[in-house]
Amino acid sequence: MTQRRRTSKAKAKRRFGRRAFLAGAGAAACAATGWYLRQKSDAEKTAVSGQDTPPAPNPALPAGEWRAVWVSYLDWALLDFSTEDTFRAGAAQLLDNCAGLGLNTVLAQVRPFGDALYRSSLFPWSHLCTGVQGKDPGFDPLDVFLTEAHRRGIGVEAWVNPYRLRSSAAMPPNLAENNLANTHPDWLCTAGEGLYLNPAVPAAADYVVQGVAELLQNYPVDGIHFDDYFYPTTDAAVDAAQFAASGAADLAAWRRQNVTALVAKVYRTVKAADPTLRFGISPQGNPDNDLDQQYSDVTAWLAAGGEEKVIDYLCPQVYWGYGFTLHSGSTRFAFENIVPAWLAYPRAEGVALYFGLGAYRVGTGDGGANPDSVSGWSTGDFTMPAQDVEITGSFTANGDTAYTVEHYQQNLAGDGYDLVEADTEHLTGETDTTATANPKAYTGFTFDGTVEGTVASGNIAGDGSLVLKLYYTRNSYDVTYAYTGTVPTGASALPEKATVKYGAPVTVAEAATAPGYTFSGWSRNDFTMPAENVTITGSFTANSNTEYTVRHHFQNILDDAYDADTAMLSETLSGTTDTLTAAAAKTVAGFTAQSFQQKNIAGDGSTVVKVYYNRNEYTLTYDLNGSDAAWTDSETDQSHKYRFGAEITTPTSNDLSRAGYAFGGWYTDADCTAEFTATTMPAENTTLYAKWNAGQVNYTVNYYLQNVDGTDYVLKDTVTGSGVTGQIVDVQKSYEGFTPKSDTPSSIPLQADSAQNVVNLYYTRNRYILSFNLGDGVSLDEGSAPTGGDTYYGAEISVDMSNAKRTGYTFAGWYEDVEYTTPWSGMTMPARDLTLYAKWDTMTYFLRFDWDGNVPLRDWLLDNGGKLLTAEYDEANYEYINANDHGIPYIDVTVEYDQVFTLPTDIPGVEYFGYYQVKTDEYGSYEVFHQVTDSALTKMAAEQGAVVKIGAEWKAEVNGDGATLIYNASQFENLVVRGSSSESLTRCALDADLDLCNINMTTNDGLAGNTIFDGNNHTIYHVKRGETIAKYAEGTIYGYGDNVTVKNLTIDGMTIDYTAQPIAGGNYYQAFGALAGFVGDGFTAENVTVKHVIMHLNLLGEQGNAYNSAHLLPAECIGGLIGYAKGTVTLTGCKVEDMTVNVTDKNDNGGTQFLIGGLIGYADALYTQIPGENEYSSSNDYNGNGSVTITGCTVLDMTVDKNDATGASVGGFLGGIGKSVTSNTGIAYSVTANIDEVSTFPNEFTSVGKELTINDSTVSDSAARSLDAMPAAAFEDESDEENTAA
Repeated sequence: MTQRRRTSKAKAKRRFGRRAFLAGAGAAACAATGWYLRQKSDAEKTAVSGQDTPPAPNPALPAGEWRAVWVSYLDWALLDFSTEDTFRAGAAQLLDNCAGLGLNTVLAQVRPFGDALYRSSLFPWSHLCTGVQGKDPGFDPLDVFLTEAHRRGIGVEAWVNPYRLRSSAAMPPNLAENNLANTHPDWLCTAGEGLYLNPAVPAAADYVVQGVAELLQNYPVDGIHFDDYFYPTTDAAVDAAQFAASGAADLAAWRRQNVTALVAKVYRTVKAADPTLRFGISPQGNPDNDLDQQYSDVTAWLAAGGEEKVIDYLCPQVYWGYGFTLHSGSTRFAFENIVPAWLAYPRAEGVALYFGLGAYRVGTGDGGANPDSVSGWSTGDFTMPAQDVEITGSFTANGDTAYTVEHYQQNLAGDGYDLVEADTEHLTGETDTTATANPKAYTGFTFDGTVEGTVASGNIAGDGSLVLKLYYTRNSYDVTYAYTGTVPTGASALPEKATVKYGAPVTVAEAATAPGYTFSGWSRNDFTMPAENVTITGSFTANSNTEYTVRHHFQNILDDAYDADTAMLSETLSGTTDTLTAAAAKTVAGFTAQSFQQKNIAGDGSTVVKVYYNRNEYTLTYDLNGSDAAWTDSETDQSHKYRFGAEITTPTSNDLSRAGYAFGGWYTDADCTAEFTATTMPAENTTLYAKWNAGQVNYTVNYYLQNVDGTDYVLKDTVTGSGVTGQIVDVQKSYEGFTPKSDTPSSIPLQADSAQNVVNLYYTRNRYILSFNLGDGVSLDEGSAPTGGDTYYGAEISVDMSNAKRTGYTFAGWYEDVEYTTPWSGMTMPARDLTLYAKWDTMTYFLRFDWDGNVPLRDWLLDNGGKLLTAEYDEANYEYINANDHGIPYIDVTVEYDQVFTLPTDIPGVEYFGYYQVKTDEYGSYEVFHQVTDSALTKMAAEQGAVVKIGAEWKAEVNGDGATLIYNASQFENLVVRGSSSESLTRCALDADLDLCNINMTTNDGLAGNTIFDGNNHTIYHVKRGETIAKYAEGTIYGYGDNVTVKNLTIDGMTIDYTAQPIAGGNYYQAFGALAGFVGDGFTAENVTVKHVIMHLNLLGEQGNAYNSAHLLPAECIGGLIGYAKGTVTLTGCKVEDMTVNVTDKNDNGGTQFLIGGLIGYADALYTQIPGENEYSSSNDYNGNGSVTITGCTVLDMTVDKNDATGASVGGFLGGIGKSVTSNTGIAYSVTANIDEVSTFPNEFTSVGKELTINDSTVSDSAARSLDAMPAAAFEDESDEENTAA
């Protein structure tokens, strides 16, 4: 803020001369006016005053001269509000200057933009105090100013702008949340870019009055002062709704009433607070503008007295000199004419009239910058006399000066306006008078004076350049759809009402539909929208062929339900929609139809008429058809009643007999010519007649089978027949699983009496052997197999194995063969011996390997059936799922219970394998690692889906160079990512490829200084960085100390996905590199390759601290290998291949915010701790030159998407270097880049993106910054608060 305020002040001085003197012109105005009036005679004074006797004194007016000066918000902008003391000092200097000029009153602008330079509960703090509207400066400027003014005997009237909230889009630059523009948008109106309270809204006016009351209550001000800012525009649209609601006829008079109502309320509020306080207004000097443009009824205010009084004084702004002349020749506004004109207005007793003068015109002529001012010189040669000569001239305004009126109609897209060239008007008028354009009446368009760019009136320029522009908004009209006539049920919904712009093409909606109806079609086809609302209609006609269904339902035989015994009959008929059906019952033998009702025919064909039929009942009578025939059972009924279709069982030869005859069946006639063969009741009463065959006898054989438990016999079958007496009849039958009893005859002789030809045969149930086979060598750990043995044929067999358990196996069912081809699905014993074989499925479990990033072990496991799991992080419990402690996902190998799994023996770095066992004691659960002494694993788990975690004991070895060897991610993280500090040389080397699986190592340590890290031509795959703590550097290895060498290493797959978040105390730059975020002095990289690098960076682009380098960076530093490097850096044989950098500047502050390089983001001079400082001190400074040596290096396929970031510099090798850096002590250093001719980079870039100049000794906050990195200071500006005469 200090820098912005200083810049604003400097600019304000350059443009403020006019206003500064204007603010000091109050005293000059009164003094000059007094001098002028003193030149008049007393009679003249009386004439111009319009009064015969002196007015009575007003207690609110000063006893002597009123010598005042305006202090506007532009003057406040010159004061330092950073502390109360600095403000007080500036205010004191200003007031001392006023006292020195003999002034006795200051009109201090305390509410310029609906905000306050004092503590208010109604208005936000002014942006002038802190640069941010609504922010508390920590002290009360008005209180300080009042104290200092009253100490000097100077009165202070609080100058309030009643309506203005914003004069332009940049003034104020931002509005506070509690600004009325945000809290009461319904009170607002606009004029150009300005934003104002609407004078026609009573609530807004009341709020202004409340603000005045608050000022008077809380501060010892000496009065309230308004300037000339009342109605901001003459545009009738701003208060059209209120004017229409008022019922008034004269808009100008009504607007003047609105302003006067506010002025009167303020006056009464001031007097209620203290009758000795003053309330005055300083209107424009041109009374016509006051009355007709700002609607301030100044003449009425002057004349209002007594109970109608509204002001204590009026101070018109008379800014014109003697002899002032308009282009028209008019001298109305010449000082000697306008002052008497004001004095001639009737003035009530106790109302003072002062004049405000524009002292800024001194030395510039009476016209100044006013476009109405004229100057001329008389012509003609002469000989110079011995005295000063004034040569004068004048101008007369032309009456035929051309100006143009253009009319623009809004296009159909609504994104612009098109000139109606045929209607362009070329008019003329008097120069320097106001021309007002008359809107035209266009079909389908409405004049809109609020459209940006509208120029409805303007001053006619002498050069004919005035162009008035009127804009017409294209009207929109409604397209509505409606149905006529009866709207059937199910008719499609009417299309939504559409609002269409005049002249736009209208596509009529699809035809409507209604089930069973035909749509007439819409009354219009596609059309162009006229300048009126359009209603499109359509109607429906019922179809005459709408289908419906008639269903015939028939009663069941055994119950009163329907359709179970006789299928429903369905038929499809048709008729006219929404009329009754014409269904009819059918004549069906054996049934009687019930009555039913017709239904309305639904248009969708869903109508169903149901007709129900009752099943009739009939009588079946038996006639023995012989006087000597008899029923065996005397109680046998001779007749039965049955429902039609009911099953009937006719008596057999067992039920009736006749000596000398054999029963020959039933017939429907007494002569036995038509045999009755039906098994169900016919649809009529029926009598059956017995037929008798003379000379034959009947016989009956009953077959009984032994029940399943062997305790009794049950009738199975009965067989009847006939033959002649003495005939031998075979009676035995075969039944599967049964054997006739030993005393059962195989045949019988027929006797003469049929009753004697009845025989019962008995069969015993056979037994078979049932056995269960669990399998060779199979034993159960729990339960047992079902019991077998001798089993009756047909007996239920229990095959339940639910209680049987075999460790490592699952019972899969019983089979009839040992090959398990025929599953047993029976429930009872078959008629044979039966052996059932148990089938067992082997259980599977998982060997879960923690391979910890070792690529040879990973590949071996995947080649041997392993599956790489997906790691997840449980944020609630701070642990990984399906991964080890630092995120390397496990690999699962599926193993059967009886399978032998042999572990590998040639994995680099593996000392031996082991498994983890979970144990629990009083301290909780923990894992115990057990070495596997044999490489063969078998039967590690006996539950389906169980998991056995397998890990490795990794070797701790050094190579011949004394380098500690790295085999896995843990060792890499501990030795490299979390490298510890050491003053002696430290060596470490990869002895296997590593796969980091895109885990996000969130630590921010880095390889310490004095280290050699040898990749041994190995590769680190799938590196990911992001989501780290703010302000740190990021890379595969976050950062290096001094004197570090990295060689013979490939990084394949590097992703940085990072979004910076604002932090308290200021945001930071960061450094990003695929190899390292930053490196220290003496860094060397040999034969290092990084490829497939993707960086998505959303950064703040503000000064930042690369923590370990203890240096404020000049930009966000982004490099293919290294983000930030300092001192000496040597790169030999290095390659960056396929790198994509996508960077977004979330602030876009301007200047150099991003340095992006194919190898290094930014190379800095040597920046170290200040010699002699404590090693833990944060004091650092430049202490030497820097150099970058690049030999045999390559950058291929580099893509940079800057997303329109204005401060991004990109270099094929280096994003930027410190070309000239100066330390805090003023010593200059530089960075040199030595690049051989063999090294290559993409053609679209230069080798170095930007050469920076940094001077730490001149930056107040000691931030090393590029000289062009400082964002351009914002400057808040506004045109002078003054008016012109015409």
